[in-house]
Amino acid sequence: MDIKLTNINYRIDSTGNTSEIGTAFSGYVDNDSVNANMALRPADLEDGVTLDDLSRKQIESLGRKKLADTVAVETPDTTVTTGSDDAEVDAK
Repeated sequence: MDIKLTNINYRIDSTGNTSEIGTAFSGYVDNDSVNANMALRPADLEDGVTLDDLSRKQIESLGRKKLADTVAVETPDTTVTTGSDDAEVDAK
C-alpha cells in the first residue's frame, strides 16, 4: 500500500516553543484504506534534538516509523500442518 504524508501541523506552546508536531498519513489500495494521525513529541527524539531542529523529511520519516511501530501486529507462533505427514509450516 502506498501511504502518503498528507499534513504536518506544528503545535506551539505559550512560550513560543514547538510542543508537538502532528503528522497525517493516508493510503488506499483496492477497497482497503488507512488513515492515521501521529503526534511527534520531544520524547520521540534523540537526546539533544528538538522538534524545531527537524526538517520536513525528518518529520515524515519519524512519523512513518511511529505509525509502523504503533500498528505492528504481533502474531502468535503457530505450526500449521498441510495435510501431509512430512510437511509442516512454521508461521510467524
